[in-house]
Amino acid sequence: MKKIHQKQKLKKKRNQKNLKLIECSYTKKQKSLIHQRKSLRKSANVNVKRNLKKIKMQKANKLHNFLSHFSRFLLYCGVVTLPLFVLGFTRDWHNFPKGILLGAIVLSVAFLWLLDITITKEMYLRKTLLDTPFLVFLVLLLISSLVSVNKLISFSGLPEHYVFHFFGVLFLYGWFWFCVQYINKISQWKLLATLFLSSIVGVSILYITKWLPSGILNTIASDSISLAVLCAVVGVIGWGLVLQRKNNYVMQIVGLLVGLSSYIVLLRLDFTVAWVMFCLGMGLLLVLGITLLAETRMSVLTLIFFLFLVSLLFIFFGAPTHLKDKVPLDISLGAAASWQITSSAFFDNIKTFLIGSGPGTFLYDFSKYRTASFNANQFIWLERFHTPYNTVFAILSETGILGFLAFFVIILLSVGSMFSGWLKTRPSVWGEAKQFLLHKDTELIRFEVFVFVVAWLTLSVAMFFLYFNFTLWWVWWTLLGIIIVGLYTMVPGLVKEKALMLKVSPQYALFLSFTMVFVLTIILVVSVLDARVYLAEVHYSKAIKENSSDRIERELHLALGLRPEYAPYKVALAKLYLQNARVESQNATPNADKIADFISLAVKEARESAQESPNSIVNWETLAVMYINARPLAPDANTWAIDALERSLSLEPSNAILEWRLADTYRFANQLDKAEEGYKKAIALKPDYAKAYIDLALLYESQNKLTEAINTYAPIYPAIENNVEALFNLGRLFYNRGEDQDFDKAKQLFERVISIEPNYSNALFSLGLIAERNGQTEAAKGYFSKALELNPDNQELKDRLKKL
Repeated sequence: MKKIHQKQKLKKKRNQKNLKLIECSYTKKQKSLIHQRKSLRKSANVNVKRNLKKIKMQKANKLHNFLSHFSRFLLYCGVVTLPLFVLGFTRDWHNFPKGILLGAIVLSVAFLWLLDITITKEMYLRKTLLDTPFLVFLVLLLISSLVSVNKLISFSGLPEHYVFHFFGVLFLYGWFWFCVQYINKISQWKLLATLFLSSIVGVSILYITKWLPSGILNTIASDSISLAVLCAVVGVIGWGLVLQRKNNYVMQIVGLLVGLSSYIVLLRLDFTVAWVMFCLGMGLLLVLGITLLAETRMSVLTLIFFLFLVSLLFIFFGAPTHLKDKVPLDISLGAAASWQITSSAFFDNIKTFLIGSGPGTFLYDFSKYRTASFNANQFIWLERFHTPYNTVFAILSETGILGFLAFFVIILLSVGSMFSGWLKTRPSVWGEAKQFLLHKDTELIRFEVFVFVVAWLTLSVAMFFLYFNFTLWWVWWTLLGIIIVGLYTMVPGLVKEKALMLKVSPQYALFLSFTMVFVLTIILVVSVLDARVYLAEVHYSKAIKENSSDRIERELHLALGLRPEYAPYKVALAKLYLQNARVESQNATPNADKIADFISLAVKEARESAQESPNSIVNWETLAVMYINARPLAPDANTWAIDALERSLSLEPSNAILEWRLADTYRFANQLDKAEEGYKKAIALKPDYAKAYIDLALLYESQNKLTEAINTYAPIYPAIENNVEALFNLGRLFYNRGEDQDFDKAKQLFERVISIEPNYSNALFSLGLIAERNGQTEAAKGYFSKALELNPDNQELKDRLKKL
């Protein structure tokens, strides 16, 4: 029994063990199946994610390519449009609209660039050796603008004149930077260069054929010298492209058109500066052609040498007269005067020495540091110059030594990059074989790139002979961009490419979204401000052209509604109110209240303009004139006028007119000693200032100093021999003094007046008095009768005729 029980027990244990083994096997299989299912699901999820990621990347790449192509398209449109773009709705038809268009293009490309970064989560940068000095220069410009004598001009420039300003430089640098970022293939480089040259051909043809609206001489600037210098520089590129032997037909045709059209423009304008630049460029082109002799056409090289010699002749003797166009002369500041003002401003104090008076503020330096010698020139003594003789003087006086050195470093590094590119691509058997193997088309643009280098160097030299307007600056930056991109295709090390992979996380997405919104807001704000400035200038230009005072006032108010703090618009409105007051006072029945209201409004606008731009001589001078006209209405107006004139003289110490007006206000206040001193200061500043002599003589006469009054006229008698008022006053002084031969001198002066203006009744009356005194009754009757015909209600004349 025991054995049977043990066997059953063993059997039971075996069965239990087998059951456990079966359960374990089943569990393992079940787990294996579950694991397999999970693995399949996981791999499926991974594949789905990969596919989704791949689809997203493909979409991002497509969008990236689209944004890149569209940005490049905007740059191509800009390079064609900007030289040809003019709008006749503002005072400046050339620089101001071009600046607005460039800003719109750069801001649009910047927005597309940021949008691309946001979508692709990648940032590709092409860094050049010039980026850091450019940024340093921009920072120095920003600092100089923040402490400028006129911040508005330093940041945004002037709508009526192009001046060097911060946002202008920022947009130009942005144009250069985006050209470097988006033009990265030789085919793109050639297209950009071809479009640029084609636009200049268009500029030349429009000038030659005169296919421009009335009042527009060319599409480059209101002056002709800028067009001549541009054609001299770009003409060098044209002949250089024709010089290359292996160039394609498109570039050769474009080069020939550029060379011929530019040379025709040079002949028709015939500016010495332009011939000097053309001669310099052709000389450098000869050196390039001789150095790369194997790649040049000998016939074209001979032609370039001939053009070089002809240019030398034209520098000294000028082009043939029958080929020249009659172009209006432009009044500009000479080199010596510009340097005198620049050096005076530069060494005046530590601030102007380091960072200048502020970009675009040469006008303020001119007013403050101009000498009395300007008053001796009858053509320019009333002029105020916004720009110096050349660009170098402007950078030195407006940005100080730091800005000048930063810009000079940019020039040096640019030249260094070009020289380095030249050394690394100079012709050699091994070098050409290597380039052929690695970059088969590299040798096709080496010659072309250095032709652009020659043009850029020539234009850089022109900075010493000319003040650059917007187009010349744009051409300078565009040529530099073309050169840098072209050198990169041959020497990749000159431009470093850097890719930044941005992190993908909720925090990053939020930060990038905020950044995008912030930048987009800045772009929109700048765009709206540009639009408001442009529309305000359109309204102001309409006001200038209007004849009706009501329409003028309406347009000025519309302009001020768009730019409420722009002082020049308020100055114009103040002058309009003053003119309205004068017109009303000349009516048969003038309205005193209306006149008072006009003068009050004029004073208000002038005062606000002076407060908003306290360093502007024009604003203070206008305010002084308004106070002088308000003297009948306000007892203290003359005192206010004195204060405004003294402030004006502190801003422009050598202004003879301001000294004369200040003396006049002192005479009105019966401060005769100060009045006499003021008239003498005005005469010292301008020795031929007839008005100051005449008023000083009147001052002496009021003090019964007749001899001093007569002697005052002696230095200016040749200048007043046709001035009937001055001649009559001098004759009256001789008559009133009554010494030996005084009556004869008085008679001669009165007769001189009558010979100039036969109906001058005061002179006729005075001649009648002298004739009566000399017993010449018939002659006296004749003079009195003629004077009575002119003044039929004059009772004194009637009485004298009866007495005779």
